[in-house]
Amino acid sequence: MAATARPRLLVVWDFDRSFLEGDCEWSTFEHFGLHDEARTLSRSPEFAGRWPACTDHLFGLLAAGRGDGHPPVSRAELCEVVGALPPIPAMRAVADAIGAARAAGLPVEQRVLSDANTTLIEVVLEKLGLREAFTTVLSNESRWEGERLRAGPYLSPEEAAAQTLATEGGVRTKYCPANLCKGAVVASWLEELQPESCVYIGDGRGDYGAGVQLREGGQDLLCAREDYPLHKLLQGGAAEDGT
Repeated sequence: MAATARPRLLVVWDFDRSFLEGDCEWSTFEHFGLHDEARTLSRSPEFAGRWPACTDHLFGLLAAGRGDGHPPVSRAELCEVVGALPPIPAMRAVADAIGAARAAGLPVEQRVLSDANTTLIEVVLEKLGLREAFTTVLSNESRWEGERLRAGPYLSPEEAAAQTLATEGGVRTKYCPANLCKGAVVASWLEELQPESCVYIGDGRGDYGAGVQLREGGQDLLCAREDYPLHKLLQGGAAEDGT
């Protein structure tokens, strides 16, 4: 679907725990018995700070059967589990309404900006009949290799290192994961579309960088899920430069 040249309203969604009730990757690993292994590996020297690489390894374990009596998980089985993950009812209603307004020709647009992976997000939205309601799904890269899901970072380490820190006048805050600076993406979308108003919906610390890119003057709005990390960070009076 072609993007609106200048939408009056742009809504940007985080996905896990902001649109979905839970987390599409963690829920998948938990369903197939890899939750504890995922938690251990994500904190290990090999994968700490490299969540897409960690998920790639875990998806490989699922596809291979893990070698401990668990049968290989097929592409169809993985998609079935992911496609059954429930959205937050009120957020589903909002997404439906924005999609319907756009389909009726109103100048509104909504996009996904998530630190999950593109494939799983697409599976959920297709299952819900909402894919056409979103003009863009931007997340970490992923692709199918036969029955195995591959995952990688949106930004390479070199691309991440080239981004200027907020303390030096850039957009990357200390809360941005190395693989995806949401602040940089939101800043580019605001410059590209020049919407009259932008609403960002998020829950995690990684959403802070996106939130501080919203424009002053009352036309933009940051919606933080109550009692989740972003909300607590904002309540704690985080410095605007992310330090």
